[in-house]
Amino acid sequence: MIKVRFLFLLVVASLLAVMVSPVGAAGGKDPRAARDQARNKRAKLAKELDVLKASDAQLERAIAALNSQVAAQSAQAQAARQAAEAADAELAAVQQQLSVTQARIVSITGALVDRAVNSFIRPNGGGDAVTTSDDIAVVARKEALLAQVAATDQDLIDQLAKAQDDLEVLQEQSTAVAAVAAARRHETQNRLNDLKAARAEKLRLDKQVEQRKSEVLAEIDAAAKAEAQLSAILSRASRQGVSPDMGAGRGGCIWPTRGSVTSEYGSRWGRLHAGIDIATSIGTPIWA
Repeated sequence: MIKVRFLFLLVVASLLAVMVSPVGAAGGKDPRAARDQARNKRAKLAKELDVLKASDAQLERAIAALNSQVAAQSAQAQAARQAAEAADAELAAVQQQLSVTQARIVSITGALVDRAVNSFIRPNGGGDAVTTSDDIAVVARKEALLAQVAATDQDLIDQLAKAQDDLEVLQEQSTAVAAVAAARRHETQNRLNDLKAARAEKLRLDKQVEQRKSEVLAEIDAAAKAEAQLSAILSRASRQGVSPDMGAGRGGCIWPTRGSVTSEYGSRWGRLHAGIDIATSIGTPIWA
């Protein structure tokens, strides 16, 4: 049985050549980039495929290309998400260090203010008896105490300067890390959008292939029913001793029409497709 579908003619030679051709790594091109480019091109061609005019083999290749694209986009989205999470964690750590440093600056500044106030209220740090004493031992203790106070003050000043330097570095680092985190979040969203689009294309093609499958299986069932009816007629004629007049004719066969084969003879989704489907333009002559 040959069944002809009246559809528009699809020129598929160039599509097949591109979809099955290997990708070389000539010219020093990055193999990974070449692989991604080839996969993207196959996915793009799969999106542009006209399911009504495509052959079964083309549909299988298109679905495989979209499956590969979905898997790759999913992996890239996951990698981008992990990179964004790492950047966010680094930003949180820097901001925590920034908060600690700011608190340290406040504490040191407070200590210096307290020392200054205390020195203003008690400029000599001790009683008049100590400051006016002629005792050499007392004077020595006084000088040692004043030196210790001065050293403590200088240490606080040094700590404050160091903390302020740390704060400046951390602020610059925080700005840079925040920019990286924002860029990675943006990249993650782009990858998720690509994945969503790839899944939508695959779903669209899956639905159309399922429709094609239903149509072919319906044709197979109809052909089987017609064959059973013809077999019953021939069986009745045989029992009645009637031989159908087949007439005289010449042997040979011809191609029934011009067009591209979309579904060949053979097994289709677990059933025998006892014929071929040909896509051609409306009004094309049929010779069989």
